[in-house]
Amino acid sequence: MTPGKPLDLRLLPAALAAWAAALMAVHLPWESALRLGWSFLGGAALLGLSAGLFTRLVAHPVTLHALLCCVLVGVVALQAGTDARAHAMSGWVQAVQGDAPVMVTLRISGQPQLLATPGFGGEARVMAHGVVETATMMGEPLPVLVDAPVVMIQAVSADFDPENPGEPEPAPGETPVEDSVEDLVDVSGGKTAARGLPLITGQRYQGLVKLSPTDPGQRETAVLFPFGEELERLPADPRAEFTEIFNELRSATVAASSHAVGDAPGLLPGLILGDRTHQDQEVREAMRAAGLSHLTAVSGANCALVMGALMGIVRLMRAPRWMTVPVALIGLVLFVLLVHPEPSVIRAGVMGSIAAFSLFAGRGRSAFSLLCLCVLGLLVFDPFYATEPAFQLSAAATAGIVVIGTRIRERLERFLPAVLVSRPLC
Repeated sequence: MTPGKPLDLRLLPAALAAWAAALMAVHLPWESALRLGWSFLGGAALLGLSAGLFTRLVAHPVTLHALLCCVLVGVVALQAGTDARAHAMSGWVQAVQGDAPVMVTLRISGQPQLLATPGFGGEARVMAHGVVETATMMGEPLPVLVDAPVVMIQAVSADFDPENPGEPEPAPGETPVEDSVEDLVDVSGGKTAARGLPLITGQRYQGLVKLSPTDPGQRETAVLFPFGEELERLPADPRAEFTEIFNELRSATVAASSHAVGDAPGLLPGLILGDRTHQDQEVREAMRAAGLSHLTAVSGANCALVMGALMGIVRLMRAPRWMTVPVALIGLVLFVLLVHPEPSVIRAGVMGSIAAFSLFAGRGRSAFSLLCLCVLGLLVFDPFYATEPAFQLSAAATAGIVVIGTRIRERLERFLPAVLVSRPLC
């Protein structure tokens, strides 16, 4: 950021307006959210028409800001209302509120985690985020498309042993392999267990489930529990096979970490990939008591470090300057796929990329506008980001890096090499 030049805050009012609209829309019924969206879009149309009739208003900054805010508020509210309306029209909302079990086909989208609290019968349970693709409602002969985010909680089989987990059953039509995707090398005294868990990231499952509604304002529409038998794993489709590649890389990272000493085999996968399934309960409680649990979760710092390392490699190889951005973005996309593209990871990737680019390019003034633009893009993509404390903290932290970090970098560069200055700040 050039000394003396103020930050570019032109997109800040639009970002704040869209954020407020998202907070409101996700808590409203879908009818009200749609009415809110159409009202603001109608207001934007009237404002644009009025500005066109009075040429002096067209170029006035207040008019342009008001027009942009109305459009973005309307789009965000329509996005939230449209998703909720689709769930209601498909019958999913009624099924969630009812008592009858539902036959669903869902895909696991997040890393399964062993729950610390056992079930009513004392059995271990695993939780994973997923997306219900189709559901057969009560009285309907055919399944309907749902596309609803959910949380799946399933009991682990009685013969499951954390110290000797065994292998998950292969899906029909698949050839059993020696080492499964979610294999876990015995670490931290054998207290962890990712291998043998009944749910695998990226795979599809089908079965009868009991639905429990979630609170208003949550992205997940329901909590699912198997009704009777465990869900059946379906044959892998192309998307599952693609995810399998990154699952194998995660397993290789865990295997490489297993040769470390002490608690490092359980901590390294968390520090690198945000995978906490290999930590024992004692380590988790110690990290929580020390206030360091965030270190084993994927954040913007992980993404900024990945991009910073790639930018440094490109510079050391004396490659053309134009290659820096494409190489960094490709590396970031691959890293997000490796740690699983959950909403929190996507948010971290976007925020981390802004921080890295602002520091390495030294353009804090334009980086703030880019931050506002990315906030707007994320809220339009998924209005539920507005309700997440992690998103709020990420936006605030990234703004701090853009505003303060660049100033610190400029002062340190007066007596330190640029390479030594940029890396620590990232």
